Amino acid sequence: MTAKTAGYGLFHLVLVAAFWSQGELAVLSNGPTFDEAVHLAAGHSYWATGDFRLNVEDPPLPKLLWALPGLLDGSAPFRPDAERWARADEWLIGNDFLYCEANRVERLLMPARRVNLLFGVGVVVLVGRWARRLWASADAGAVAAALAAFDPTLVGISGVLSSDAALTLFTLLSAYCLWEYAGGLDRRWLVATGVALGLTLGSKFSAVATVAGLIAGVAGVVALGGSFDAAGGTLAARVRSCLTPGVRITILALVTLACLYFVVRFPDWGRGLKQQLVRGATGDPHFYLLGEVSTRPSPWYFLVALAVKLPLGTLALALCGAARAVASRRTLSKRWPLVVVPPAVFLLAVTLSGVNLGVRVALPVVPFLWLLAGGILAPGSWSVGRSLLTLACGYAVVNSAFKGMDGPLSYFNELAPTPADRLRLLGDSNLDWGQGLPALKVWMREENVPCPYLSAYGTCPPRVYGIDHVPLPGFGALEDAYPRLLPPGLAKVYVAVFGTNLQGIYLADPHAYDFLRSRPPHVVLAGSVWVYDVTGDADALRTLDALAVQCRPTVTPPARP
Repeated sequence: MTAKTAGYGLFHLVLVAAFWSQGELAVLSNGPTFDEAVHLAAGHSYWATGDFRLNVEDPPLPKLLWALPGLLDGSAPFRPDAERWARADEWLIGNDFLYCEANRVERLLMPARRVNLLFGVGVVVLVGRWARRLWASADAGAVAAALAAFDPTLVGISGVLSSDAALTLFTLLSAYCLWEYAGGLDRRWLVATGVALGLTLGSKFSAVATVAGLIAGVAGVVALGGSFDAAGGTLAARVRSCLTPGVRITILALVTLACLYFVVRFPDWGRGLKQQLVRGATGDPHFYLLGEVSTRPSPWYFLVALAVKLPLGTLALALCGAARAVASRRTLSKRWPLVVVPPAVFLLAVTLSGVNLGVRVALPVVPFLWLLAGGILAPGSWSVGRSLLTLACGYAVVNSAFKGMDGPLSYFNELAPTPADRLRLLGDSNLDWGQGLPALKVWMREENVPCPYLSAYGTCPPRVYGIDHVPLPGFGALEDAYPRLLPPGLAKVYVAVFGTNLQGIYLADPHAYDFLRSRPPHVVLAGSVWVYDVTGDADALRTLDALAVQCRPTVTPPARP
């Protein structure tokens, strides 16, 4: 090993450590997001019962892994209420499991989140390796890995129980293994592709878009003259060369997927996929884009989300890397379709699916942008340009990491510089996923605020964090709101409204908090909770009191947003 190689290895270790430290901060600072309790309880139920009836809309792989720390600890056995288990009431079972004791969030949720953080680490390592191989440059690998390590969205999604991080890792791994196999026809890479694809399908049902993207990528390889056997030959022969590897990859993927369902429950995967495919035909979906709540998805949603949720430096470097690839004629390489076609097909598929719930849905596309960005430091003759782009890369890394420190889940780039801009552009998991309770509690303690008005979003009860409050209409509560009046004699009166409620996305009255949006907030906590000072404002106080009257013990489990 040369000194230069050792230096690159050390640099990548530093990047992994930097990613982990950011992720650890996100793990500890974020409160439970909307459906983390359901995910964690479902994972425990799979191990305890061998039954996959809970949370069937997501495959089991991440949930099985998230549950392992709690299972090894052994202090929280899965013992659901028999009636709720019989009707598969995942929301109330999850609420009972995670919030029945005050310390269960720290004891069960935080270790599970650290398991999920490993998926993000895997993305950082893998994207660096592939970029180095793709561009034949260790510098390119370092750039790609650095952009991944300091990307606020990857950090934020990896720091909570979301299957999007696992899907992103295994989608990238499947494409990379197939790319390696196409380059040398080594059967070890074929086996790795099959196993990786099975893990992808076991992570999230949108993985079917990954399968479609890989098939389209293989078609591109064949169209450019590539073959999956040593003979090559005519177009018809090259197409036939795909059949045997394709069958073997399919068998390996299905066997891997069946193992994740303990084999005997493998049909549950098909039932879960069917439920997701008909999801749009059931219920009343709510989407938010550019200040409007709609029941119809927008074809521009993910383009807008990627444009404002990814660091501008990353987007600029990816464009420069793509231009470099075109200029150097790398795009004519027979394997290049496996780099650009799968993410394009995935993005098209999630756009057509209409699941406008956050940039996280399109997260598997982002590592391929980092691969392209690595091309700015590939070997070539760009002397001055390379220096300038290196500085741009450093800016992208440092600026995005710094801005994401306050709350990576609610990170927006320079196109949305103010809280009002972010509130207007996107909602849901892009901004507020219910993660703001710990930040609210800290603020209340530091500012000596005994009891604000509170409109909470999410399934985590504020009592878990000891937050005394006057409840206002919100969304997600699984426990009855307790009657509470504002204590007399307060020097300051505040109202805290979670961003999703301020946007009115899931409220019975979407305009309930419009009277607050016209005024500047006193403070925005964790990028997701808007706090307003309404001291002495008689009109605002009358409106808040009227809203508080609506909070009576009539809570029913929410529909999944």
